[in-house]
Amino acid sequence: MNCEPIILISKSKEDFLPRYAVNPTPLEYGPIKGLFINVFLALLKLIVLIFLKPGTEIRDVKEVYDREAENYERKHHLTTRGQDTIWRRMAGWIIAVSAVNIPHRIKIK
Repeated sequence: MNCEPIILISKSKEDFLPRYAVNPTPLEYGPIKGLFINVFLALLKLIVLIFLKPGTEIRDVKEVYDREAENYERKHHLTTRGQDTIWRRMAGWIIAVSAVNIPHRIKIK
C-alpha cells in the first residue's frame, strides 16, 4: 500500500468547498425586518461587551485563556459529541500504519 501524500493542485476553492459555502443564497428582506436584524445584532454586541468584557491587554487575554483552559477538554469532547476521541484514535492508527511503509522508522513516544 502506497502512503505517499497526494498533492492537490487547484487554484479554485469550488473544488474543495460545497456550493452553498462558495455562493451563498442571498437573503431578501424588507426595511422593517432589516431594522429588526440591526437592532438584534446591536443587542448581541452589547451583551458581549457587558458579559465577556473583551480587552486588548495581554493580561486580559491571559486571564480569559487561563479561565477557559481549565475546562477545554470537557467542552471540546461535549461539542464534538465524543468524536474527538475517535479522531485521535484514527490519527494514531494512520501514523502507526504509515510508519510501517516508511524506510526510516518514526519513533512514537
